[in-house]
Amino acid sequence: MRSLALKLLVPMLILSLAAPAQAGPKEDKLLAGYAGTWRGASTVSGPMQGPVECVLNFNAESGGKLRYAGDCTFDKGKTAFRGTIIYNDGAKRYETAGSGQGVSVTGFGKASGSSITFSVANVETSYGVASSTMVLAGSSIKLSFKLVDKKGTTSANINFKKG
Repeated sequence: MRSLALKLLVPMLILSLAAPAQAGPKEDKLLAGYAGTWRGASTVSGPMQGPVECVLNFNAESGGKLRYAGDCTFDKGKTAFRGTIIYNDGAKRYETAGSGQGVSVTGFGKASGSSITFSVANVETSYGVASSTMVLAGSSIKLSFKLVDKKGTTSANINFKKG
């Protein structure tokens, strides 16, 4: 049961503590707008199919940092992850890093209008090859993940709403 939760967590972690950096007021405001509790639910398809429900809590901190903690409940278990998103003014990009269950990952985001997209593909993990995309899109957050292992492809698209 715990193994299933760990396998499903790995793709999520790919997008989940970055080094502090100074951001401009525009980027600080954009990230601070995500502060609060977000809830999402979907169905996982593939060998580990079943319903998934997630809660993401975002907290805006000084220096433009957005810290988050997430919990997802699956048919066969529960898993947690946490991380930080910042805008690195020197590099002119959004950065994220996260951890959970002993796995740490980092990534970069691309801004387009009021949305920020973080994507990572073909990450080799002990559970298989993972890919994921997280889109912070103003009034919604979308998380898509895929894990390919010897049993097949497991994936989900989870839409989050604030509140």
